[in-house]
Amino acid sequence: MAAIDEEYRIRNDIKNILYYDPEVKKNAELMNIFRIAYERRDAGNPMREVALALDKSLAAYITSHKEVPKSVIRLHKNMMELSEIGH
Repeated sequence: MAAIDEEYRIRNDIKNILYYDPEVKKNAELMNIFRIAYERRDAGNPMREVALALDKSLAAYITSHKEVPKSVIRLHKNMMELSEIGH
């Protein structure tokens, strides 16, 4: 899949998780992490930069919490794959 398609998919994943994932919606810390990422993207920051910042935040969250929503883990894996594209 082309890098642009991956970026589009991750952008949509962020939006879908932020607005529709019930596990994330009831978690104030995760909502803040995703809201910041979505606002950065809307502000025109390149998706690669947004993904890198979000990935760092999610990695910290994942390592410090025992239970993490599956959608968050899936997105984290997708962003790690995106960071490998073009390297």
